[in-house]
Amino acid sequence: MNGSTPAPAAHRRATLAALPAVLTGLTVGAVAAAQWARLPDPVAVHFGTDGADRVAAKSAFGWIVLAVFLAQAVVLALVAHRDSAPSRPVYVTAFALPAGLGAVFVMALLANAAVDDALEAELPFWRIGVAALVALAAGLIGALLTPAHDGSEDAARAGEQPSSIGLGAGEQAVWVAPASPVWVRAAGGALTVAGLIGFLLELPQLVWIALPLGVVMLVAGQLRASVTRHGFALRLPWLPFPRRVVALAEVQRARAGRIRPLTDLGGWGYRRVGRRSGLAWASGEGLWIELTRGREFLIVVRDAKTAAALLNDLVARQGRGPEA
Repeated sequence: MNGSTPAPAAHRRATLAALPAVLTGLTVGAVAAAQWARLPDPVAVHFGTDGADRVAAKSAFGWIVLAVFLAQAVVLALVAHRDSAPSRPVYVTAFALPAGLGAVFVMALLANAAVDDALEAELPFWRIGVAALVALAAGLIGALLTPAHDGSEDAARAGEQPSSIGLGAGEQAVWVAPASPVWVRAAGGALTVAGLIGFLLELPQLVWIALPLGVVMLVAGQLRASVTRHGFALRLPWLPFPRRVVALAEVQRARAGRIRPLTDLGGWGYRRVGRRSGLAWASGEGLWIELTRGREFLIVVRDAKTAAALLNDLVARQGRGPEA
């Protein structure tokens, strides 16, 4: 048992999260098609205080727009698909981010269409404020359209929480699972591709921002959680750091349960709050490890029930059976 949400509900969440990026991409594409004949070739793709200062071929601009909104749709759909109890921040982001970028793209297109030479195009900075307002309005719509609780969390809580996998006295078992969601690897890949595109188009700002961030996210996407006879470990496959190890002697008991980053850890990512620490990229089923001296370690991870049951068996094998 993994307590997963029924597929139709997950698909509906993913569709709703991806829809704004798809619709915004189509809108930007429609504006580009309508203005295509008026656009200079090359077109201005970067604007400074004195106007346009970098250009790219019209066709390259079209591919950039396609890649940006396609990557947004895929990443946001994956995030919403994994979020078993839809959280408002996910949908606010899913609506606000494409809308804000779409507004910038449309204003850049119209600025290019108004001139014969791309270097004469101007995009005043006050228009960035307009894009921010568009993003804010879209984010409010996303907040209003956040799906209602579908009952899947209650169903998961109502299901049996196994406290043991029946590990025999002479048996050995190992549990391993990805500790990073799919969207981290997807976003890392998208940013890396964007950085490479920036390198080919000689856009240094895109290279220095997207490429390093993309590589970091690709590496972070390889993070693995494991339970062995030594306890719990969180580490990268090839590197000695970063890592978090919980020795079996520190474990009192383990259980599976829903983790909400903001409520349970004070935010997203790796956090330490009081006697509690943990890693959470998004809300979802996770592993709660009760430690000695009243401490706790939390991590959102797939198949947390099996990990908790194995940890409890290993603790019991030491003669320290988990409390009921």
